[in-house]
Amino acid sequence: SANSSCRATCSVTVTKSLNPVNLGTGFYALIRNAGSGKLVDSTSVEDLSNIQLASEKKQDRQMWYFEYNSTHQYYAISQGGFYIETQDGSGADGTNIRLYRVNECSAQHWYIQKDGDGYILTSETAIGSCMDCQSGGTSDGTNIQLYTANGTAAQRFYIEKTTPVKSVSLNNTSLRMTTGATQTLTRSISPSNATYQTVTWSSSNTSVATVSGGTVTAVGQSGTITVKAAAKDGSGV
Repeated sequence: SANSSCRATCSVTVTKSLNPVNLGTGFYALIRNAGSGKLVDSTSVEDLSNIQLASEKKQDRQMWYFEYNSTHQYYAISQGGFYIETQDGSGADGTNIRLYRVNECSAQHWYIQKDGDGYILTSETAIGSCMDCQSGGTSDGTNIQLYTANGTAAQRFYIEKTTPVKSVSLNNTSLRMTTGATQTLTRSISPSNATYQTVTWSSSNTSVATVSGGTVTAVGQSGTITVKAAAKDGSGV
């Protein structure tokens, strides 16, 4: 028509801007939600485990290894070696967040962006969406999902770098005991400022001797066993 030549159109595409931060690489950290003060936790450290909020328990399920890549993204890795990802690579609101074996796809890529006194963790699967506490929940077991960024405390997290245990030593390296006797071992943690200093005690043969809190008890069977004190912070020591 005569009027059509008097109009001009322009297609405009708007994308969310990204301003990712670099917090370094190769570090352990806790991920603490600003709204609840609770930690991002997994139901276990293994494949397909769900991600949720939980009170601080000083255990490996709440300790994450952050690895930075050349495209300004982070991997957040459990102590079992599995990666936090958006389930099935979906970017839709309400998508579950879980652990999965490494595949280096966009579902496992996270941009960390400054948000007030904390950070939001933005998924590469949906720029503009981020890690979120479902329905603004603050209780233990609240599911962690992907949701459109909205500036609430349910989406703001503190990334608290930790100092992992480097070594555990015992005050005795060998004991000689008779049946029914008890002796107490004490452990020393290095470095002394390690964030979590709790250890798990174990005996290689509880028919010979048991151990609880460092107290070794010789029971009925004769033999030689190994008592181990292992750090619970996920460092593998």
